[in-house]
Amino acid sequence: MWQIISEARRTEDGADYTAYGVCIGGFCIQDICSSMDDIVRFAGLLNMYQASPANAADIADDFLAGGFDFPEDVLAVTA
Repeated sequence: MWQIISEARRTEDGADYTAYGVCIGGFCIQDICSSMDDIVRFAGLLNMYQASPANAADIADDFLAGGFDFPEDVLAVTA
């Protein structure tokens, strides 16, 4: 099951933020976004469609490219 991870980070201009990512087993994708709501939705989709670690990075890219309005039915095809 995909789990949410978080890490305190700092931008190049010195602003602090919390970066969220996901992990399954020993495979992690860090710093996907800074919104807890978005990462909860994303992790839920990965778990719902049982996304493999091999596909997760591509799915994350697609999810981000969609501005977090990425249609779940398209995600199901790529998972």
